[in-house]
Amino acid sequence: MGREPRRRRSSHRAAEYGRLRKKTPEREFVEALERDFEMSPRESRGVLEVVQETFFDKRELGRGQVEYTAVHADEGPGEAMEALRKVRLILTKEEAGDREVQEKH
Repeated sequence: MGREPRRRRSSHRAAEYGRLRKKTPEREFVEALERDFEMSPRESRGVLEVVQETFFDKRELGRGQVEYTAVHADEGPGEAMEALRKVRLILTKEEAGDREVQEKH
């Protein structure tokens, strides 16, 4: 019982495959930040993470839930809104059944 010989990819084909794997929208975004805005690779990846969390977070909201951005509880008054640390919250509407459970416990 003979095995079929394993085909080897040419080095050119392997290099092309590697280049194509790197051509993702995320990678192109990071490279544009590095090239056009002279950001470091670390800064560029950080910006990408913030963009993904802000615009593309795929959290499923349940019935009666809404997503809300609020100022962090540790922040004090007197600062500009842009300077304050913010957190994203999921708020759930209280149901009548919730009150019954609270009363029992």
